[in-house]
Amino acid sequence: FPSHDTYQCGYISSDTLIVHAITNSQINHYDTSICINNNPITIIPHLSGSYNWNNNATDSSVTLTALHDTTIYVDITLPGGCVAREEFTITAHQQPNITFTGDTIICQEELTTLTAQGGTNYLWENGYTSASTLVQPFVSTWYSVTATDNNGCSNTDSVYVNVSRIPVLTMY
Repeated sequence: FPSHDTYQCGYISSDTLIVHAITNSQINHYDTSICINNNPITIIPHLSGSYNWNNNATDSSVTLTALHDTTIYVDITLPGGCVAREEFTITAHQQPNITFTGDTIICQEELTTLTAQGGTNYLWENGYTSASTLVQPFVSTWYSVTATDNNGCSNTDSVYVNVSRIPVLTMY
């Protein structure tokens, strides 16, 4: 605001300018995990500006499916010309490898307990949510289970239970 100089030399003008500086070496780092062979993930930077990804993309996001651990980065030209880098370290987890135990060859009217291994949470097609399920098929049948591990990765596999007919004895 202009003010009058007490020494009668004219007007003095003053103002305050606040500058928020972003250095060209600013790097923001983020970690994320995905499951191999599951849906791809979309990486969206936290800052806005003009984008230049290390895979030569210039979109505001990238979608990828990682088959191994990787790092992707984007250089972001911010309004005013400063450049910031955001790095994303992606950890790729394998899907659970499901194995089964239990009798898979039974006679009609027999019960068998099927147990899945390889995950921490299970969902059988019959609704059971434990690692084991008790079944009594009348005919040979496939039983499916989805196993999920501590990383949130899941896989579905099936086990075949072969049902043999009870032999009929005929006496002559």
